[in-house]
Amino acid sequence: MSLLEQLIETHTGKTTDKWSLYVREYARLFEPYRDQPICLLEIGVQNGGSLEVWSDYFAQARVLVGCDIDEGCRNLTYADSRVHVVVGDASTVETRDQILSISATFDIIIDDGSHTASDIVKSFALYFERLSEGGLYIVEDLHCSYWQNYQGGLHNPLSSIHFFKSLCDIVNHQSWGLPMSRRELLTEFSKQDIAEFSEDLLAQIHSVEFLNSICVVRKAAAPNNTLGPRIVRGQEAFVDVGPLGLDGQDLVAPLQCMPDLAAPLNAEPLLFDEDFYLSNYPDVAAAGVNAFAHYLGNGKSEGRHPTADRAALAALQEAKVWGREQAAVLAGIAEFVADNGDALTQAIEASQKQLEFWHLQHAARFDQLTQMSVEQEDREVQRLDKLELNLVGMRAELTDKLSELLMAQSLELAGSFEASQSKLVGGQAEHAVQIAFLKNEQAKQAEQAQRQYESLHGEFIALKTSFIQINAAYWDAKQTYEACVAELREELEAERVRLAWRSAHPLKAFWRDLFSRKTAGVDA
Repeated sequence: MSLLEQLIETHTGKTTDKWSLYVREYARLFEPYRDQPICLLEIGVQNGGSLEVWSDYFAQARVLVGCDIDEGCRNLTYADSRVHVVVGDASTVETRDQILSISATFDIIIDDGSHTASDIVKSFALYFERLSEGGLYIVEDLHCSYWQNYQGGLHNPLSSIHFFKSLCDIVNHQSWGLPMSRRELLTEFSKQDIAEFSEDLLAQIHSVEFLNSICVVRKAAAPNNTLGPRIVRGQEAFVDVGPLGLDGQDLVAPLQCMPDLAAPLNAEPLLFDEDFYLSNYPDVAAAGVNAFAHYLGNGKSEGRHPTADRAALAALQEAKVWGREQAAVLAGIAEFVADNGDALTQAIEASQKQLEFWHLQHAARFDQLTQMSVEQEDREVQRLDKLELNLVGMRAELTDKLSELLMAQSLELAGSFEASQSKLVGGQAEHAVQIAFLKNEQAKQAEQAQRQYESLHGEFIALKTSFIQINAAYWDAKQTYEACVAELREELEAERVRLAWRSAHPLKAFWRDLFSRKTAGVDA
């Protein structure tokens, strides 16, 4: 179990509410930032428990800011001085300024706010520019983007999930092959006054990662988000020689055809009266949702009408104004003119103006595309010519090098063979001399060893003989010693008996005197 999972599992303070998938993925995503002096912003803190968890997990964090629209969050207090709570709508400029007064930039931003599509997109436009390079912008609970109550829907082009899917295309802008900026892909959000995006900001989107109900957007400097020059290494291209001439070249996307750059993303009629829609459908007005987003996501499928003239709308839908030729559109509309009077005439005039505008726009873009096609074709021809010249030169160079290499290897092999043969003959003779020398030395060493053995053996025999003689002399001396000791003992015993006898005789004094005189050497 990761540290973050342990902290949440054992948390006992303010209530925190996270899906288990979020906790597992955050443990992976936040690990590189855990011991860094980061700044973190969380939009939507509810009971405030997550800020306590972040305070424990990011021990080296400089600032932890939570923002919530609920006034009850003013009562949230924290012992950690790094934690700040801002009460307000995070999707407004006023609240953003309060947040930025605490920290001008953030390394991690988590949007767990209202989950409403327009709020999510607005917040992204406000705070992504304040995300540090290498930082993470995370949006939670995107399952709400499929629900109508959150301005969502599976195919709603203004839903939050559709917005982040569009960011995937923006990451690959280099490959579009269209004369179209990144911000043009998000035109529909700006038309509905949801959010505006600059080209420079969108160019800093490095990657977009989707998980269940989560989107993770990473930020990097714009130069780090392109493919960069091609790297080709190695000289052996036996299967395809094409890559050999492409080293260092940048990607040039082939020119693509656009159905209609002026058409909305959902390819629906542009005629929409917001005032009519809200007044005619009070339930939409009461819900407080974006009128156009509601129509695209739900109203159309429910049979609601975007303008007052239902017949004009039916004619426009039947004709598919922006996908058909002008004549077919006008013919489809004209069938209703007699029955619908002035209102339909006004709709036709409006359609005529729109078609004229599109015609001029398409003509200009066609000329632009034609010019680009010619220029691209010239560049491609020049590239192919250069490649062909490079290939011819490389083929000739490789052929020459191969011939030189084969010749050099042949001469080297011949010289090596002769040298090896001479070395072998000389080596055999030298080996024979060495063998004879070694045999002679071996014989000398054997003879010397034999002489040493015989000398040592003679010394051993002499020492053995000496030992036997010494041993015999020892036993003779021992026997003599023992005989002398026995003889002395017998004499001592006899003398003791004589002394005892003399001491007991009546003439004791006489004999004592006599013994003394004898002992003194005086003759009796």
